[in-house]
Amino acid sequence: MPRARASRELGRGQQVAARTALEHKALLQAVEALEQALAASAQTKNDARKQELRRALAKVVGFLQDHCESTERPAGLLAEAQLKVGQSRAVTQTRRDHQRLLRDAVTLLAAMEQNRRGKSLTYRDVSKRAGALAAWLRRHQACEADLLLEAFYRDLGGQG
Repeated sequence: MPRARASRELGRGQQVAARTALEHKALLQAVEALEQALAASAQTKNDARKQELRRALAKVVGFLQDHCESTERPAGLLAEAQLKVGQSRAVTQTRRDHQRLLRDAVTLLAAMEQNRRGKSLTYRDVSKRAGALAAWLRRHQACEADLLLEAFYRDLGGQG
């Protein structure tokens, strides 16, 4: 591969890596805020705490939507990884995770909004689902980081 093309591709990969790192940082900060809101809600179960929990979850949903759109687009992380490593199991699993994470987060937020209007949703239900979502988001972020490293390793090692 000519040096200029290799340099250009590496630069694109570094841009994707930097953008993904920023998205992960924002998403993990939102997850931490959600976990703090969950802990605060466990201590005092009043309307203000419930509203704080809904807002924290809404931020997670927003950052997750942005992240999924960014990584799934033609110049995003998954396209870059697929270019380098092919249609690997990790690329396929990341796409599936995005769909499921978004669905679960949006569904929980909708359930919390319905609960606000009188539907029955217990704190235990919310805590369990939000806690599982937070844990899954952390695992997902680690898997995406591994995928990015694999793409760079293959690229820098001349195997891709």
